[in-house]
Amino acid sequence: MSNESIYVIPFEQIEMNLSGVYSHENGEYYRASIIHIDAIPNTDIKRLRLYLIDYGIIIYNVNYHLNSTNLKFLHKNFSTLPTEVYDCRLANIHPPPTSIEWHDDARQFIN
Repeated sequence: MSNESIYVIPFEQIEMNLSGVYSHENGEYYRASIIHIDAIPNTDIKRLRLYLIDYGIIIYNVNYHLNSTNLKFLHKNFSTLPTEVYDCRLANIHPPPTSIEWHDDARQFIN
């Protein structure tokens, strides 16, 4: 057993609001919190929705099964770090009255 495997969150311990480290397929690690769980009928798979704490991004349809290793426990030193992103909005900023959505050029400018 590798030293890293002791940090893998066991399948039976997956629960809502559990925070950990998500190993993405791009090889990067992200602090994440489980915000939704769907059990896939007739399988040993849980489909997770993860919130990447420091990016404000939601990752949908992360399949977690008995042999999954992409979610690990978060060391307590890292769990107390403040988030690196905050959900916010600018007051009284909205699309023009002639539209219900922002124009693509405005979206690109903001991004």
